[in-house]
Amino acid sequence: MTDDLTNRRVQVCCKNLHCCAQVWQEHNGQGIEIASRLVNAILQCHEGSSFGDEAVDSSRAQLEELLEQFCRTLEQIVSISSNLKSVVSLQEARGEDPATPVFHTLPMAAFASCADSMTLDYSQELSLKRNIVGDLLRGQRNRDTLKVYLSCWIHQPYLSNHVVDQLEALLIEAGLRSA
Repeated sequence: MTDDLTNRRVQVCCKNLHCCAQVWQEHNGQGIEIASRLVNAILQCHEGSSFGDEAVDSSRAQLEELLEQFCRTLEQIVSISSNLKSVVSLQEARGEDPATPVFHTLPMAAFASCADSMTLDYSQELSLKRNIVGDLLRGQRNRDTLKVYLSCWIHQPYLSNHVVDQLEALLIEAGLRSA
């Protein structure tokens, strides 16, 4: 059976993963607004408006800062995942049964696996966002391509519903959320 210190550590990790997911969503909402302004400015520049130049420069700096914030959030997720893996390793070193539930039903490996899945999904999503920003800043002007970029930013195709559901299950398991 896991001890209280381990349980507390796992609860803190689950809470921090949830906070990271919320921060990511907030950044994504900000990014949608900034990317939309940038796309509109790019299209205005393409149509010959001088107003678009200032908006492009302003949006460019904001998107670059936002990418840094996404990166810091991902670093936190990676750190939490590493922390959970170390708890699994500690249990193995102690000779504890890996199938033993940490709280009610889920073993420690389920917590670490969820964090690994989050790390992978958020890494891929960050890579997509970097590619979108890169193309926008290089002056992509095709209206249809710009629409696809905005759609990808909005829908975050690499963040799977499965991982969100897993995180919810972990929060419930850890007693941080009621069913």
